[in-house]
Amino acid sequence: MDDYSTNHTFDFKLINEQIDKLKVVAHPVRFAILVLLVKNKKMTVTEIYRELSIHQAAVSNHLKLMKDSGILYSERCGQNTFYSVNDDTLLTLYECLKLGTKDKIGAAAI
Repeated sequence: MDDYSTNHTFDFKLINEQIDKLKVVAHPVRFAILVLLVKNKKMTVTEIYRELSIHQAAVSNHLKLMKDSGILYSERCGQNTFYSVNDDTLLTLYECLKLGTKDKIGAAAI
């Protein structure tokens, strides 16, 4: 995205990759999962579906999509798989959303 600020060109492949990730996060259940994981750092499928009162299979499907999109990490520990947020991806998505805005101290975001 920084290409535009230097040479006034867009990398549409990179833009599409980020838009696809934003679409994944834009689903209400997936957004709720993301909020839970940001708050709790890491959680199992069981902890997530109990917290959201949603069927385990549905939560598993959402987690798989988020993991495949690079939004989440998973780590197997014994019989449990713990999910956590990929902070780098989340930061990149945040930066994408800030395009064309100004931060709190007034500096341009791009």
